[in-house]
Amino acid sequence: MLKLRHLIFLFIGFIFAKFSIYAQKIDQDYEINNGIENSKNANDSLIVFNNNIYFYTTTDLQKSIEWFKNAQSLFPRANNKILESMAYEYMADAYWYNNHFDKATEYYLKCNKIGEELGNKTIIAKSLYNLGWIKCFQLRDYKQVDLFYKSLQIFKDQNDTNYIITMYDALGNFYKNFTQYYVNANDSCELYYKTCIDLIERTKYKTNKAPAYVNLGSYYATNGNNVKARYYLYSAINHIRSKKNFDMYNYVSAYTMLIYTLNHRDSLKRLSVITDTLARYWYNPINEPSRAVAYEALYNVYFENKLFEKSLYYLKAFKDLNDSIREKSFNKNILDRENQYVLEKKDQELKELSLQNQISTSNNKMNRVIIYGLALFAVLVLVGVYFLFKSNKDKQKANELLAIQNRIISEKKLEIDQSINYAKGIQLAILPEVSDVKNYLKDSFVIYLPKDIVSGDFYWFQQVSDDEIVLACADCTGHGVPGSLMSIVSMDKLNLAVFEKKLTEPKDILFEINNQIKQSIKHQKDGLDIALLKINFKTNFISFSGANRPLWIVRNKQLLEQKATKKCIAGHTSFNSQFEQTDIQLQLGDLIVLSTDGYADQFGGNLTGNGKKMMTKRFKEVVTSSSNLTSSEMEMVLRENYHSWKGNYEQVDDVCVIGFKV
Repeated sequence: MLKLRHLIFLFIGFIFAKFSIYAQKIDQDYEINNGIENSKNANDSLIVFNNNIYFYTTTDLQKSIEWFKNAQSLFPRANNKILESMAYEYMADAYWYNNHFDKATEYYLKCNKIGEELGNKTIIAKSLYNLGWIKCFQLRDYKQVDLFYKSLQIFKDQNDTNYIITMYDALGNFYKNFTQYYVNANDSCELYYKTCIDLIERTKYKTNKAPAYVNLGSYYATNGNNVKARYYLYSAINHIRSKKNFDMYNYVSAYTMLIYTLNHRDSLKRLSVITDTLARYWYNPINEPSRAVAYEALYNVYFENKLFEKSLYYLKAFKDLNDSIREKSFNKNILDRENQYVLEKKDQELKELSLQNQISTSNNKMNRVIIYGLALFAVLVLVGVYFLFKSNKDKQKANELLAIQNRIISEKKLEIDQSINYAKGIQLAILPEVSDVKNYLKDSFVIYLPKDIVSGDFYWFQQVSDDEIVLACADCTGHGVPGSLMSIVSMDKLNLAVFEKKLTEPKDILFEINNQIKQSIKHQKDGLDIALLKINFKTNFISFSGANRPLWIVRNKQLLEQKATKKCIAGHTSFNSQFEQTDIQLQLGDLIVLSTDGYADQFGGNLTGNGKKMMTKRFKEVVTSSSNLTSSEMEMVLRENYHSWKGNYEQVDDVCVIGFKV
């Protein structure tokens, strides 16, 4: 049930994106074939054909295909790559709305290719956005979020506010649907939605207002914040009612999500008003997914209020409608394939009839030549079939053996993946909650991006007195499984130094964990780099000690770096090694940043990718330039900068960045 609810949220988001982009291209009162009789040249006709493709994107796939074929016939004459890319984009949208994601991908890639040929960044950015939507939401590949960030960066470079609004909405949808992969996913989701609405309020793009309110209202509804959910959902409804052109999609979606906010018996009085409103639009075919979500919501509301008879009724209605939606999709796919098969068969029959007609009209001598030739050809075919059959038998045996080996490998990989995912759960359980960090450091952020499922980077803190905490950002040797094991050992030794040894000074803690880790891992040469702070909230006084990781303080747009001791913890460092400690008096407005080396070591550069490292200098420039922002805003800037720089390159190391303001 939850997956279907997410599906309708994604559908609302995509409707928002598409309608905001094309809102001024085709009016609601558009007439089919409008203007074709007045077309003076191939370009004029192609514009009309493109408009007709777009008009049917959500209502009639077959008619969109027919108009696309008309447009294709004009491509050579018009010789206009911009209009050609629009035809491919509209056709891809039509396939997307009808769940043909393979065909949609094919046509979005054609748009991308045209954009690269022309050097047209707008076409490139739009195709990256559409491909990102399919890969992230339809294929559930959360690592493809880079496509959204690359698209956003292009639109920012072009100062295109309309598309920037679209990209912030897409990123909000992304983090809402992939909360399990990101520590601060809920915060990022809410921030992107609010930024989207803020842009709409401050600009002329008011047509985007209703769907943006629906998205944010849906987010609050699914997270149990009913007061905020109702505010944004009713704002969307009132906005839609005030407009001349009625927005049915978002109107139905807003009322559907209101049902999720009815969580006590008094609210049941509103149900009849909501359901009566929805019933007027429910039976439009495009609103079937919304109706299914509403049935599920009604089932939950009545169940929570112990009205089991009504609850059972809506549960059955939800199941029947859900099965119907799936069955229609299944039958439609079969029908498409059958139609294609019939067309191919008819075409083959026509070719055979043509060949027979040519043979019957030839003279006798040519007939004999043809017969002898066919006989020889048949012999050659039989010989070829024999050798092919023999070869196929050998290949079949080899493939069977390969299939067995692949199955064994797949089973082993599944076992390993399950073990590593379980290890991830253990590691996340040991890591402090970001919300706990923010309880002590109000204006703070944590960016934690493992390269693999588990990480060698970690962050750690403990309260050592009423006014003091100890905070650490560390990078263990390696990444993945070895790094994660080392991180668990390191956190254990930090807890031992603070709780059992009662150590509070950073240099003493580093001295102790160096000896403890060397003693625990014996002959292994693994270790860690770490930056360790003790913070006094009353005096704004900090004590810092680091092993190969520095402390940055940004004061009045100037970055001050406190060097670390040039040795690691454990590894090749000897027993009883001492670490330097520095005491610093902070000033109001100071920004404190701790980080591992993963952020600055990332390869990337720009859209084409020149393979350079970001380097610490560029990292410092981003930190310094954004130091006047709030921690939440600064976190968003750092995340966007990292993903934009990385581009198509693989993540090279774990990333951990901690920042807070005094």
